Amino acid sequence: MPYEAYDRRPSGLSQSSQSGYSYLTQTRTMSSEDFETSRGQAGLRTLNDFDDPYVETVLVHGLLGDSNLTWTVEADNETFWPAWLADDIELCKMRTHTYGYHEPLIGGKAATPIVFIAHSLGGLVVKARAIEHAKSSTKFHELGRGLHAVLFLATPHKDAEDRFMLRNLLQACNTSPALRFIESELNSSVLKDINNSFLAYAQELKISSFYEGNADPIVDKRRATIGLSNENSVRVNADHAGVAQYRDPSDPTYFAIKETLLGIVTDLRDELYWLSGDPGCGKSYLTTHVITHLKNRGYDTSFYYFKHGDLSKQSIGGLLKSIAWQMASTSAAVRRSLLSMQQEDTLTAEQSDPRATWKQLFVQRIFTVTPERHQYWIIDALDEAKGGIGLFSLLQSLPEGYSVFVTSRRDRELFREVLLLGMSVFTQEVEKEDTLDDLRTYLEHRGDDLHVDDETEKQSLIQTMLDKSKGSFLWTSLTLTQLTIFWTDEDIEDSLNDIPEGMQQLYTRILLKIAGTSNGPLAKAILRWVVCAIRPMTVSEIRTAVQHDTGRVLKNSAQAIKSICEPLVSVNNDRVEVVHDTVREYFFTKDRRRRSSPNVLSQYLFDRGSSHEQFATICIKYLSQSFKASTRKLFHDRTGNADEDPFRHYASQNFSEHVVKSAVADESESTHEMVMSLVEFFQPPFLSWVQHLAETRNLSILTRCGKNLKAFVARRMAVSTRLGPRLQEIQEWSDDCIHLVTAFGKDLYKDPAAIHSVIVPLCPSQSKIYSELRDPDNRLQVVGLSRGSWPDKISSSSFGGDYANALACNEKLYAVSLRSQQIVLYCGTTCQEARRIQTTEPIKRLLFAHGKDWLLASGRRTLTMYNHETGEDIWTIAPKDEIFAMAVSADNLYVVAVTREKDVEMFDVKTGELISSRRPQQSAAHKSPLQVHISDEMSLLAVIHRHDTLELYDLESLQPPKGRISYPANLETIAFNRALNMLATASFDGEICTYDLSSMRRVHKMEADASHMAVSTDGKTLLEFMGLCFTSNSLRFFDIRRQTFNVWEPAALVRRSDDINDTSSEGRTAYYSATLPLHSQALGKSDQSPITSLCEHHSGDYVFCAKENGTISAYETLHGRSTQVLLDHGRTEVVLMAWNPIRHLLATADNSSTVRIHQVTKVLERALQQPVRQVLLSEDGEFLLVSTTVKDHVFGTNGGSQILTCEHTHCPTTAEQTQKWATHFRRKHEFLEIEKEGNQVISWDQENLTPRLEASEQSDLSYENSTSTTASGVGVQLVPLGTQLWAAYDNNPNTAPLIWEQRTPVSSLSELAAAKMVAHTLRAFEKIAPQIEGILGMYEARLVLHGTDNWISSINTDKARLDDPIKHHLPMPHYWRSDARHRLGLVTGKGDIVIVVDGDLAIVRNTW
Repeated sequence: MPYEAYDRRPSGLSQSSQSGYSYLTQTRTMSSEDFETSRGQAGLRTLNDFDDPYVETVLVHGLLGDSNLTWTVEADNETFWPAWLADDIELCKMRTHTYGYHEPLIGGKAATPIVFIAHSLGGLVVKARAIEHAKSSTKFHELGRGLHAVLFLATPHKDAEDRFMLRNLLQACNTSPALRFIESELNSSVLKDINNSFLAYAQELKISSFYEGNADPIVDKRRATIGLSNENSVRVNADHAGVAQYRDPSDPTYFAIKETLLGIVTDLRDELYWLSGDPGCGKSYLTTHVITHLKNRGYDTSFYYFKHGDLSKQSIGGLLKSIAWQMASTSAAVRRSLLSMQQEDTLTAEQSDPRATWKQLFVQRIFTVTPERHQYWIIDALDEAKGGIGLFSLLQSLPEGYSVFVTSRRDRELFREVLLLGMSVFTQEVEKEDTLDDLRTYLEHRGDDLHVDDETEKQSLIQTMLDKSKGSFLWTSLTLTQLTIFWTDEDIEDSLNDIPEGMQQLYTRILLKIAGTSNGPLAKAILRWVVCAIRPMTVSEIRTAVQHDTGRVLKNSAQAIKSICEPLVSVNNDRVEVVHDTVREYFFTKDRRRRSSPNVLSQYLFDRGSSHEQFATICIKYLSQSFKASTRKLFHDRTGNADEDPFRHYASQNFSEHVVKSAVADESESTHEMVMSLVEFFQPPFLSWVQHLAETRNLSILTRCGKNLKAFVARRMAVSTRLGPRLQEIQEWSDDCIHLVTAFGKDLYKDPAAIHSVIVPLCPSQSKIYSELRDPDNRLQVVGLSRGSWPDKISSSSFGGDYANALACNEKLYAVSLRSQQIVLYCGTTCQEARRIQTTEPIKRLLFAHGKDWLLASGRRTLTMYNHETGEDIWTIAPKDEIFAMAVSADNLYVVAVTREKDVEMFDVKTGELISSRRPQQSAAHKSPLQVHISDEMSLLAVIHRHDTLELYDLESLQPPKGRISYPANLETIAFNRALNMLATASFDGEICTYDLSSMRRVHKMEADASHMAVSTDGKTLLEFMGLCFTSNSLRFFDIRRQTFNVWEPAALVRRSDDINDTSSEGRTAYYSATLPLHSQALGKSDQSPITSLCEHHSGDYVFCAKENGTISAYETLHGRSTQVLLDHGRTEVVLMAWNPIRHLLATADNSSTVRIHQVTKVLERALQQPVRQVLLSEDGEFLLVSTTVKDHVFGTNGGSQILTCEHTHCPTTAEQTQKWATHFRRKHEFLEIEKEGNQVISWDQENLTPRLEASEQSDLSYENSTSTTASGVGVQLVPLGTQLWAAYDNNPNTAPLIWEQRTPVSSLSELAAAKMVAHTLRAFEKIAPQIEGILGMYEARLVLHGTDNWISSINTDKARLDDPIKHHLPMPHYWRSDARHRLGLVTGKGDIVIVVDGDLAIVRNTW
């Protein structure tokens, strides 16, 4: 074999010659003749023989027993169970032997693990003659090291002096007339010494002791067990002889023995079996056989076939998701784990990012479930996958209990890469000689298809085909197909003589026949579509494609395709495919053999780029015509329905794939035609296409289109001149495709038709989709935003005067620790604050555990594990020194922490108990590190010393450093790149370097300042900010900058995963170079001061905006622009405002608890002692109510005297100090407090302007039937004020309560009927409350809401019964999220919706 298996375990006891074996059956068991002739055979007899077993298993019978009969029931050779072991596929790497006495039991050398199965006194023989002899003798020292385990079957370890027991034992095992002689020779003292001596070696072995469980045992449990900690005892419901005799493999004792052996083999076996060979040698056929064999035997088997001609079956991510689905279909535990992931919406990895998919699906979910049985993964044609080497790097972390079988073509580069990974892989190549026996079996099975008269002629013909086949299954199959059409010996002989031996020549011969018919042009079109298709096309898709390509329509399409293109093309299950990938390669091959082919075949030499270019044009024009003709449709639940037009389905999904694979060498007319058809497509047909993708739940195609077009333009720009402006347009459209999904993906799934009426107006004004496709008849308008392009930053949160220390994220949450001893958790979907956890000290490091509700936090003095869902402190410990780095093991069993003194400590993840403490060897003496970093995925520990070196250690062994990096200036930070096996360093002198970890050589260097760095999961992006963290799908990252937390989603991160592969892929594996260049790109930040408070002018034409810098400006709502700065609080942040339309007074409160009233100039100023939570002016402007966190104050606006002060009578119902006061709907001389626990009224007479505090006169109905909900941290309350008035408020401190009168009269109803009506409304609201996040205001009779789905919605309040569902109006783009902790927004009296976006206003006009 050209490739030697490495980490191979040499063969053990057997010295027998190697026997040939077929790839379909690799074990050989004894025949019945062997059994009969071997009765009583002495010595070692091998039952199955092959190279490189993992385990040698030897069965030793008892005294007076027999090497055959001891293991059979009533001499029935069918019950000879050692043969069952030899033939078991799960034990296929275990070589099995039986041993008969009178020859040495051991001899020679063996490093292969040896397992003994010993019955009765045979166990004493094994102890004395094998184990003790090997362990105590220098001659057999190597063999002694290989002794691994013993299975004792009713062996007496105790009471050897009991001769009565020994006689019964011998009689039970007797198959010999020498019973009396053997019995007289037994020396009980010798037996006792053997048992005692064995104890010195027993702890080194795995021991299983089986004992008799019948009513009258000879060797009961006490005698049959040793009592060691490493011993497993098994009860057997049988007598002494029956312990070793079983009628069939379902016997419980046999099953226990097999499971014990399987555990041993599993512990020792290679994880990966890799079979390689030439194209057409039968690898896929063999794969199918292996799958069928395993499944027929009931083993848990998952499989995957890579296919170069099918884009959907070329990615490692697709393989992983398929394997996960198959495992879930057979395991309830795996199914539950994955379903919980779906419910939590935490599968964020893209299929193009296999490392993130592996981590989320397998490491964090499937591998946390203990498999019930051994798992087998069968993977065919790895060479046809993109980035195949990535699979091997993932399989390095495969846990115990899994075995992988992989096939591929011979690929020495891939083999070299796997060697560098250091994996334990058994490799084998399929040679010509290996397949001939299987080819002969195949031909003999198909012998009836050969039209010959007798067996001799058939065998002669088969032999001739075998001689010419060169071991190729494909050649044999195609040749057999051609021979089946001949019926005379002469025709068969002539045809066979004419058929060439090589595949290229065979394809040429077949193609000459096809081209020579009248269907040659049709054949060319069909073949070109089949070999260039992005995925296997259906018969209907081929029919339409050929029609648009040639203008000819295929009748009876499936039969026509078969008739015209067989045997190069097959039609199976309505899919049209080449019979083998070598056919596809043949049509693109430009070597000497093709060039020397007849001229008639030159037209069948397809150019890949030109073919894709033509197909892209056909697809784009078809889509333009198809979607232009279709009218706009409202969304009806068509999710998952098949498209009525099959070719539209193919073109919709794959036109951009053809574009990106098109030729780039010149600017031909065909290239110009394709580009212009693209430009024309991005008109109204584009919107209908997006709606179609949303209706079919396929918006990922839109993202993929954006990636493809970006790659196409980047390549085209280098060679294009006249197409430059058009390419720039396509570049802008590619950005829109990507951002459209990011900003509105979930909204489009909710309402696909919204793309026409709602989505386009909400897009940035400078985007192509807005500037080109906005409907002038659509009155919906967004004004005010200063930024006209798609933003990279999608969310920002400010911590006021607090500072951020650390950052972490998982699939569901983002966590930020603050200097004020808090951890703030944000929802991963909405980026809104979810909850806060109070800590005992400032937290310096945060880490989420894998797939658990655990958050690890460390400060200077403590290490704490929190439940991030409840905020519960699970455990807290005080390490002996400050922790510099920490990690959680992939199996969630322990925490690894590295201290300032470089102690590597391991803690139990559930209790925090210290398990071990170690220190790296040969580290810099007595130096405390500057920094410590852990890569749990790479199992590396990096220690950085001041002005010295960076040391890298293996985290498991902590042996002397694997490598050192010296540096002249101190390092600021480092980042590991698992995907490329690299390390990035950033130094204080402004230099970033990357190193190849396999050689420790520097690869690249660039000038850049970086205090923190992070690497994306796919290894392609390196970022530097103050604090950084990537999501697992590498499409979003976070940073902390002193007092802010930012969430970014740059379009630059959304790219093709196979960019380096686009033009060169021939179905071969791509190898990512570790020398990728470094590029730098800055991400912008707005310098506008954030808006902190919002207040409406009564005209609806203006809104007042207070900013963080203390200024207050007026914005006109027509264009959303600031007209002037009205006031300035002296750079003190204004937090609350209220406007009075009668006297034109503006009341403000800042974060220094200073309250002011302005009427262009300042009228009143008061400083209070407590934080202000609300300011409210009376309807007539005579009074100002100021509500603080402790007291409520009333001031007169004329002169500013304090008229009334009252203490709060109850605590707030929420954690937030929110606004609860409103002016009464009817009684203008009242302030009404809206509070479930007990409402109050501050009222005054019109004549006597002296406010007084009194209890509300409303009925108890408001207390008993009010309802509430809490969603995303914001609660919504609905409170009835009698039977005619209603109030609503939320827990957003920026919004005040709303009071409205139900217009539909209920005064005619009885008091009981009115109460029932109110109760009904409350129950109806309770059902819709979970959909509401906050209140924006009232417009006419509609309560305008912000929903948990991020849509602006409304409820009609103008009815006696609240029965109408929530009406959704428009989605709020994610980039409208503000820096503020709570959303700022309102609805003006004219119905304009005003949303604060950092320092801007987004004003939505004409919504209603």
